Amino acid sequence: MTYSLYFKKDNKDNKYGHIYIMKIENRIKSYRSLKIKIPTNLWNEKHKQVRVTDKLDYISINKQIKSEIENCTKNISIKKNTDSFISFFEQYNTTIANEGSKEKYKQVLAKLKKVYSELLFCDFNYSVVLNLNKVFRETLTVNTSNHYLKQIKKILDFAIKLDIINYLRHPFLGFEFKNEKVGNDSLNIQEVQAIINIQDNKLA
Repeated sequence: MTYSLYFKKDNKDNKYGHIYIMKIENRIKSYRSLKIKIPTNLWNEKHKQVRVTDKLDYISINKQIKSEIENCTKNISIKKNTDSFISFFEQYNTTIANEGSKEKYKQVLAKLKKVYSELLFCDFNYSVVLNLNKVFRETLTVNTSNHYLKQIKKILDFAIKLDIINYLRHPFLGFEFKNEKVGNDSLNIQEVQAIINIQDNKLA
């Protein structure tokens, strides 16, 4: 599977063209529009980027198309292991740029691996979700447990988006994320006013 940028002139006005991502898989080509339309003479076919110009924001456009290609390449590397959800999760975590987010996913992954040292996509079902919820609830609050499960679901949904796995019934289908209401320990307006009144009476 390969990805590259493809520029196609507009059918109605060939003075303009559209930028696409072209994917070649098993010798079959498919195209995804980046929804970017530019003058034909501003496209540099050799370098696959917009030429330097003052007619449009070529810097932002070139950053966008570079990011799109990098994301496609990243998805290829993630798809190399298509059997293990645990391995997929580990690979996904290495692609996260934000250190804070990476650390949060690392915590979720560690918690998951305490329950399942290995978990294949084909074995990931509703029973697994219920078991994870049960084990998480033993040491975590309801809200934290739900947060961990939502992160796991996000990774699973990403794998489905990449066509790594396709479920007849989504493992999380039917599972309800019911958060508990967190108590509010702050004072309301009436309570604050009562304290003020007490202080005023003492000073009177």
